[in-house]
Amino acid sequence: MDPILSDVLDSILSDFKEAVNPILQETCKIILDFQKILCYCIAVNKILVK
Repeated sequence: MDPILSDVLDSILSDFKEAVNPILQETCKIILDFQKILCYCIAVNKILVK
């Protein structure tokens, strides 16, 4: 592959990663928070049902 083309692709990819990374991190945080809430609800539910 042409080295110049390779450099261009690398810079596009790194820009893309920088743009997408914060979004992915936020999404992961939201999913983790949701899982915590879900686990908490299940735990409370089990205690109340017993």
